Amino acid sequence: LNDALVREVAEAVECIKEAFGPPTLIIVDTVARSFGGGDENSTPDMTKFVAALDQFRERYACTILLVHHTGHTDKKRARGNMSLTGALDAEYRVEKKKDGVVIECTKMKDAAESPPISR
Repeated sequence: LNDALVREVAEAVECIKEAFGPPTLIIVDTVARSFGGGDENSTPDMTKFVAALDQFRERYACTILLVHHTGHTDKKRARGNMSLTGALDAEYRVEKKKDGVVIECTKMKDAAESPPISR
């Protein structure tokens, strides 16, 4: 992640704001593709990424939704540095099963975790 990339995204969001109004939701799909040249396992790099997202969240008073992958060996948690998990208000794990999809709340900062949803 570098400052030039953050500026580029900020300019794009400003163009969208001018055309459609301020965003209420910004989706980052995926964290790995949006991380630039940083190392998602590095605490300083992940902290910088979270700080950049916080700038958008605060500037537009919007929700930031991250699409992220699980680890290769541990499918129960997101891959990369744990400082991302620490910064999240809520986290959901989506898992494809033989008979459908399960969405499970794995973290809820200021409310009760919702029960799993199966489809």
